[in-house]
Amino acid sequence: MMSAIKYFVLVAVVLFSISISADENYGEEEAVIELFFEYLAAYSDSDFHKAATFVHPQHLRDYEKYTLPVLIEAKNHPLSSQHMIVEVFFEGVPDEKIYEITGAEISARLDRAMVRFLPVIIESARLENISIKSVEFLNENRARVSYDYHPEDGGVEEIEDNFAKYYGAWRILLPESPKQASESLKSLFE
Repeated sequence: MMSAIKYFVLVAVVLFSISISADENYGEEEAVIELFFEYLAAYSDSDFHKAATFVHPQHLRDYEKYTLPVLIEAKNHPLSSQHMIVEVFFEGVPDEKIYEITGAEISARLDRAMVRFLPVIIESARLENISIKSVEFLNENRARVSYDYHPEDGGVEEIEDNFAKYYGAWRILLPESPKQASESLKSLFE
């Protein structure tokens, strides 16, 4: 009889802990979803500077470290005028200031250049084209949002975006890290 009581107490404790954990994640889930929608709203409005404020700061620092040098090298390449992304990226930046572009500016300028190059990207960020399927917490500092993107052609694409906490606030992790992006950009310019 005593072991049955211990079993029920153990089950009650486990269920109570799960419900507390679910309640804790509920607040976190709301924060992740809110950030996700704020990012998408800024992006779909082509407010790339605002969208950059939702990007994880490590990715912004990595843009400075990895991506900016590739773009500067492409800008200084004799055939740089053939690369619309480079031309649009550096639009309005005096030559003496190109080394001072911040990570947030890189993010915004790169998004603007990519959208000008591939305007369909904006459609994938429109809120009316998105339906969230789930928010999964990988641990207390990492989350993943799974959602369906409904393009105008009637199809459905399943997409995932990752998030990480930075000093207690959720920030979006770019689908392609800045280091990977720099490698992709290199291949465009070679």
